[in-house]
Amino acid sequence: MLEGASDVYVNFAEIGLGLSQRNRAFFNLGASHMKWFFQFVCVGTVFFLATHVQAQLVRSGTGATATADLSNVTNALDQFRADLGANNGLGVCTGACVPGVGRREVNWDAVPDASSSPAAFPGNFFNRDPSFPAGRVRGIQFSTTGTFEVSADADSDGDGNPGPTAPLFGNHSPDNADDFAAFSAERIFGIVGSNVLDVTFSLPGQPGIPAAVKGFGVVFTDVEVSGSTQLDFFDVGGNVLQSVSVPQFAFIGGDSFKSFSFLGVSFDMPIVSRVRIVNGGTDLNLVQFGSAFDAVAMDDFVFGEPVAIPEPTTLLLALVGMMPVRFRRVG
Repeated sequence: MLEGASDVYVNFAEIGLGLSQRNRAFFNLGASHMKWFFQFVCVGTVFFLATHVQAQLVRSGTGATATADLSNVTNALDQFRADLGANNGLGVCTGACVPGVGRREVNWDAVPDASSSPAAFPGNFFNRDPSFPAGRVRGIQFSTTGTFEVSADADSDGDGNPGPTAPLFGNHSPDNADDFAAFSAERIFGIVGSNVLDVTFSLPGQPGIPAAVKGFGVVFTDVEVSGSTQLDFFDVGGNVLQSVSVPQFAFIGGDSFKSFSFLGVSFDMPIVSRVRIVNGGTDLNLVQFGSAFDAVAMDDFVFGEPVAIPEPTTLLLALVGMMPVRFRRVG
């Protein structure tokens, strides 16, 4: 044994497992080995939970204003909101807010012109500390191999006149402005140089503390091809919890009527640490990345209130709870 190291003895007989005096078992683990023991048990526990907790609810709907069935989307969205709980608003989780309970939302309408197209949108815009405005403290972060953009509003330079940047990503392609629509007016969200993004979570106001959520959902616009758009849900160990395709809008002829598709998935507990979004088959420049040629953009994001992911040793201690474990240090 290395000098200065300490043995840790765990007397399982005194934990109340029903072992007799004669059959008491002692495990003599060095401090470094005990750390790995904690991590092994915790990872195994998380894996067990991830493989035994199935999706609780899947909410989805499609519609378009022009086809008078937009209520299919709003109803599914409202049901998903109710599944997660009350809107906890902006800023750090304090007062009546309880980590893991309730929801947060993101739309893009208050994003300033300086962070809107043609400028790149920072993936940590809504994952800031309390020194930033409360609207930027929501505990959600985006990453991609491409570049994020939020569409310009009707007056992109603030001079009181329309333009100069076309809204609805019309500056990337006129087809975008024809096909996309804003569910909550008037900005939407998209990607240049990729069709995939990852969404991760942090404790609101503490970007360095990874978190998990109970559910996640998105309103998409112009999903025309079945299977082109998808949400993949992952647990803290990187295991796939659920993969669900976003429903396509059943358009007639060659026009999608500025349609919307909503998909939201919630679980029994906050176990989602990452969501991968396959956002159609092209980027905003209509460069094809996926198997289908389908340009898609995003609007409202809705997700459960983030709760911090415990350190492995903390999780193990939570599992043993009130068990009277005695440790004896020697040496």
